[in-house]
Amino acid sequence: MMRRVAGFIFVVLSYLLYLNVSPVKSHCDIDSKAYLERAELFYKTNSFAREGESSPPYFTLGYPLLIGLIFKVCGPSKDAIVLVQVLIALLIGLLLFSIAQRLFNRLVAVIVSLFFAANLGFLVFAQFILTELFLVFFLTLFFERFTSFLISQKRSSLAAAGLALGLSVLIKPAALYFPLMLLPLLWYVVYGSARKKLSMIVLLCVSFFLPIVGHCVHNKIVFGSYSLGSLDQINIYFWFFPHVLAQQYGTNSDIERERLFRLNDKDPFFTSVKTLFKQELMNKPVLFVFVWLKNVFKTCVGLYTTNLKVLVDPNVHGGDISFFRLQGTVWQKINRYIVAGTSLLWVKVVGYLETCWSLMRYVLCLIGLLGLWGMRRYAEFYLFSSYLFYFAMITGHDGCARFRMLFEFILIILAAYGLWLILGRITLGTIGKGICHEKFYHIFTHTQSCAHDGLC
Repeated sequence: MMRRVAGFIFVVLSYLLYLNVSPVKSHCDIDSKAYLERAELFYKTNSFAREGESSPPYFTLGYPLLIGLIFKVCGPSKDAIVLVQVLIALLIGLLLFSIAQRLFNRLVAVIVSLFFAANLGFLVFAQFILTELFLVFFLTLFFERFTSFLISQKRSSLAAAGLALGLSVLIKPAALYFPLMLLPLLWYVVYGSARKKLSMIVLLCVSFFLPIVGHCVHNKIVFGSYSLGSLDQINIYFWFFPHVLAQQYGTNSDIERERLFRLNDKDPFFTSVKTLFKQELMNKPVLFVFVWLKNVFKTCVGLYTTNLKVLVDPNVHGGDISFFRLQGTVWQKINRYIVAGTSLLWVKVVGYLETCWSLMRYVLCLIGLLGLWGMRRYAEFYLFSSYLFYFAMITGHDGCARFRMLFEFILIILAAYGLWLILGRITLGTIGKGICHEKFYHIFTHTQSCAHDGLC
């Protein structure tokens, strides 16, 4: 019942947001044009290669392929893309419910559904022609199948988890190195001999690399190169390095990026920039680390309200609003960051609400993680914390709230679990110390024993 209610809330909010999308470059941000161009090319020619093109684009082709398939079914329509992405978001909500119910209990799953239904990130990025929704779908599917494997030890669940993670790389190669984080966990949780443990690790790796190898073979046939793309170089030299230079010289990244382009003019791709990057890195490694961590911080605390402004206000573009470019005291900068770029009262209200909720949610997430550790659920603790660490750290090239979508669903689950732990404490305090926590627990679950979660 509550899943249907949460789904209804999400659909209604999505429709209301759709009605307010700016007609100027509707549903588009900085990257959208490139994806649409390749999707339209596939729609018309069944190929992603332009005539005479000899190298693949810098991005992977999974998202343009999905858009192209939507175009083949519905015609070249942005509305069709948005509708499909809203449906994909609803599937993500179902996966989150399944994960929370499997790992914790039904009440936590209900809280997760409600948190998801009102989550601004999912609402906003379902409306954008960007990779985020499909990327998060495959990452969530991986997490759902992998947690199923932790309990069932079924090879089919592990293979499906690896395949989903590999497919996410075809949308955007964010998870390319994440399997390395899973290897110690697999060795720890797999029952049996060392040979069985190794066979499970091989199974995960093979299923993970299968779609990636397929993509590389496609690029070799179509473009003449096995390259997966050059997004890593774009992120390092086009996005991250200008941030370092801006920090060093007291300017901003746009100015430094323009200087680097002039330096790189009439040169092989990034050759001069690469040389300068290596020199600066050798001379000032601490500065590079500081800027990277600063961008990670921006990812963790940035507001989706900024992306909402881009969606609904024709005068705001991606990257226009940055907390670190604003002037004034910390509180003045926070207030300006929330309200800048829009005259719409409802957007400002959403910004203030999101700010308050973000602070509360990180507290709840910390409680959730500590709860896992305190209950000696070390496998789940490692899975959640390693996932958060990896996907937060890889955003250091150019931190913003958009990149938090990579681990937004993890924050939703942990926050719901943390709130459930607090509700349990409050209820125990109200009922009295003489009553076992098991009674409260079984009121809401009827599925797991009190001893399993260490709650008595």
